[in-house]
Amino acid sequence: MHRISPLIALLACTSSIGHAEVLQKPLLVPNDNSSPKSFSAPITNLDNMQYLTNITIGTPPQPLLALIDISWSDTFAFSATCADGPCQNHHHYAASASHTHSCDTARSKFIYTGLRAAGHLSKDTLSVAGLDVPNQLFHELDRVKSVPTSFWRRDFDSVLGLAPPLEAWSLLGIESPFAGMVRLGLLPRNVVSIALGRTEGDVKVAGEIMFGGVNAEMFEAGEMVEIPLSNVTDPQPGSEDPFEVGPPLLNGTWRVETRGLSWGKGEGKSVDLAGFTARLDTAEPFVWLPEAAFKRLEEVIRPERIPDWPDSVSCERVGELPGLMFDLGGHEFVLSPFDYTLEMEFGDLGVRCVVGLLPWAKEDKDEKDFIVLGTPFLRGYYTVLDFDQRSVGLARAKYRVAHG
Repeated sequence: MHRISPLIALLACTSSIGHAEVLQKPLLVPNDNSSPKSFSAPITNLDNMQYLTNITIGTPPQPLLALIDISWSDTFAFSATCADGPCQNHHHYAASASHTHSCDTARSKFIYTGLRAAGHLSKDTLSVAGLDVPNQLFHELDRVKSVPTSFWRRDFDSVLGLAPPLEAWSLLGIESPFAGMVRLGLLPRNVVSIALGRTEGDVKVAGEIMFGGVNAEMFEAGEMVEIPLSNVTDPQPGSEDPFEVGPPLLNGTWRVETRGLSWGKGEGKSVDLAGFTARLDTAEPFVWLPEAAFKRLEEVIRPERIPDWPDSVSCERVGELPGLMFDLGGHEFVLSPFDYTLEMEFGDLGVRCVVGLLPWAKEDKDEKDFIVLGTPFLRGYYTVLDFDQRSVGLARAKYRVAHG
């Protein structure tokens, strides 16, 4: 689950911005709502595990295929100066080819989804869905090594971090492109709406990401449920939000209250998750559960453990597995077995269905208990990340593939 690991601190940037500017929290400004226009782009689905969209960086624009990550603030691109193997077969960013580029001396180093990367911070115009975010800070990677991983394809050239503004999860205190949109007042509404899309056999349904609005054609009418974020906090004494955009976030992830998990009726088929929160994550291909809850489900699902392969079941059994009911903020959301399993080639064993559930235990005793609702959950729901209302909206997506 921990796909990000900071390894080195930020050094001073001596070009057009200074160290203090890199680390300061963004100052939010209100939208004047003078334009009702929203901005949308298609989402590319890779094996129901990774979800990408097209972005550009620089002027003139340099195209990149970016992994959508709503739990991270940072964005990176492979530098044209990178000669390492993992940098090959990707689109690159050439700073010298952009007349809006600045700042190239702040060093950074991190691990992300199987990539051990080093580079420096650059600043340039980032464009997504026809929307330009000027002076976006991002990691320009000039040294990259691969870290072995069983699941991740590395077809993406970049990561589009869409963590919410204020206290966002960033290695170096960098604001996300979405935070930049909010700060600059570029959107009629400070929301990001996502339909991941899905692929099943020969059936492929495109997803969509929209900034500043909601596409009602992508979800079932009347089903949208708004759940307040659980990680908001009162402003510190003496501090005021001059634009009244709502209370600040305790951390920069999209989290909601979790009350329970059940998989049928009767004794022994539910787990009390009072006090837990659920983190939504578009870059996580699994649902992570408390270890005790996972073990209870494991007894019901009975996955097979095959050496050198992830836990799986025969795909013929998927229809017999239980649906999972999550209570989020007092509302029930179903995760079907067709959502939490994934067909995969197992070499000579043929096609099997990987169980997309994993256990985890807190590494930090002071960290609040939470579960992670990754793409197995999110691809079944149209998701509205609403910074103005400090809420997440969920509605059953229209493109769900019917079974039986």
